[in-house]
Amino acid sequence: MSPFKNKFLRNVATLQFGGAMSAGLAFVSSVGLAHVLGARDQGLWVVSLQLYAFAFFLINLGMVQVAITQVAAASARGLKDKVADWLAFVAKAYLLFGVFLVVSGWFVLPHVVDLWHAYNPTVDVRVARWAWMLSFAPLLDVPRAVAVTALQGTRRMVALTQLENATELTRTFLVIAGAVITRSPFGAVLGQLMATFVGSVLGVALYRRSHGDGSYPLPGVRAIAHNVRHVPFRMGLRLALRFGIMRQLDALGSKIAPPLIIQTFGTPEWVAYFRIAQGIMNVPLMLMQGISRTALPAMAELKGLKMDARFERVYWRATLFGGGLITAGLLLCLPVVRVLVWKMFPSDYHEPIWELSLILALALTLVAFSIAFDSFYLGTNALRAGIAINLLSFFVSVPLMAYLAHRIPTTGAAWGYVGIGCWMFVHNAYILWHFRHARRGAT
Repeated sequence: MSPFKNKFLRNVATLQFGGAMSAGLAFVSSVGLAHVLGARDQGLWVVSLQLYAFAFFLINLGMVQVAITQVAAASARGLKDKVADWLAFVAKAYLLFGVFLVVSGWFVLPHVVDLWHAYNPTVDVRVARWAWMLSFAPLLDVPRAVAVTALQGTRRMVALTQLENATELTRTFLVIAGAVITRSPFGAVLGQLMATFVGSVLGVALYRRSHGDGSYPLPGVRAIAHNVRHVPFRMGLRLALRFGIMRQLDALGSKIAPPLIIQTFGTPEWVAYFRIAQGIMNVPLMLMQGISRTALPAMAELKGLKMDARFERVYWRATLFGGGLITAGLLLCLPVVRVLVWKMFPSDYHEPIWELSLILALALTLVAFSIAFDSFYLGTNALRAGIAINLLSFFVSVPLMAYLAHRIPTTGAAWGYVGIGCWMFVHNAYILWHFRHARRGAT
């Protein structure tokens, strides 16, 4: 086995372990909030978080993912100055968009929530204030975002896993502690912001430690800070814009829209049930996270070295192996879900979470085979095709989800999520065509 494959598998295993730990901590957080806040207030916490996420995703252009590919390509060629430029680009983008989010959120969010409340009185108008408070998170998150970009781009996966697990552990503790102290989602919001700040402190510490570890060269913190002022923002904006539209449409449809749609036609309680069921059933997808996050910089290196045939092999191996592994994990997960939910959650959570978990298992089986989309579209510069497919998916699937939620306020959004999963076949059909067309052009 080649050194490349050995390193790839070691990195996958590291991120798998880290992903499993993060999933466990997220489960602990959901259980704790269920007992401290109850279904209604836990649902309002989720609505606040997703409302902020919706605003953030509208302006987040996928800067980190794009920068990771560029850092990977530059570090493989020993271009330390280029790495510093791309890390400075991430810091500058987060600062600019963070300020914009705070200012615009102050004026826009209250009006949006007032209109929402007028349609459905179960929408608590306090979620506007809580979502605005959360909009300070990108500003607090700048150092951690830079550290994640550097560590993943140079495949320092042990340090990356340490950073993410430590941040998630801090978040779990502080969110639950805040809820216990205030007996309100307000405390959870404060805990989330404090954990974001702690994550940035940890990010700087781990970056400094990785700077001199003898692996790919990393620029010093001062060099990055100096470049923030001078690096042109347009440097990565065009690529980030195209990639961001593709990924944000996917995230809006699969992660952010369902809780907001459920709240629009249903109640905060069912928002909480959906979020918990989605979190539990996403545990097998943590397997996909380890493979996809390792594939992104690894495949970027292969493209940078013009190894197109190997690029294609790595894509299909990651897709088929990862998808099959996740599908098996979902099937094994279902019997465990019922036992865990009945033992860990209050009784009013039991049947709703179980019903939603069964539906989401079908949807996530389809999503499992989207494991290396980012690596393909960025590596082949085929973002226009990815955007076109995701635009079509978004404007078909989200209205369908809303219609089903209107007809079935409890589980309709989950059934709409199954429709989103079906679009994975369209993406892979295009990718198969692309590879065949490229091979014919090379002969």
